[in-house]
Amino acid sequence: MIKKYQHIIYGLLFAFIGLLVGIQLTITAIGDGYYRFIFFAPIAGFLSGTLFWYLIIMRKNSNNYALAIIVGVLTGTVSHWLCWSIFLVVGYIEALLSGSESHDSLISPLFAPLAAFSYSLFSLLFYGLYTVIGGIILALLLMHKILKLNTTTQWDINIYRS
Repeated sequence: MIKKYQHIIYGLLFAFIGLLVGIQLTITAIGDGYYRFIFFAPIAGFLSGTLFWYLIIMRKNSNNYALAIIVGVLTGTVSHWLCWSIFLVVGYIEALLSGSESHDSLISPLFAPLAAFSYSLFSLLFYGLYTVIGGIILALLLMHKILKLNTTTQWDINIYRS
């Protein structure tokens, strides 16, 4: 069962890193609205982790440690951009729906991906070590489990054939 849902398992594992980073950011950040990272960081981590594991590992049906490291690096990096994109778009929509005039000073959802890129470069300086290294470690651990299951399964099949 782990082989069928391995992309979801990796996404959930990485979402936990996002939750930890979101909690730490919420506690230490100065200003309003940073509490949202408790929600947005795990969502971004889950989406990016699930997507990259599926595209790089499952779709190519390649189970090796080098690809797991690539997935960890990409997930740990792109999740920052995705988190900031969600943060900016939701903030804009929230201000728009509340009737606040402050939405004029917010970044438009059309420009949010570009702004999120510059914000994510900044957040990678502070949290990239946690997300990238954590993503690599989780990817290697999951890949080790998958390769171990493959070896065990092949060995069991050979025993029954004898």
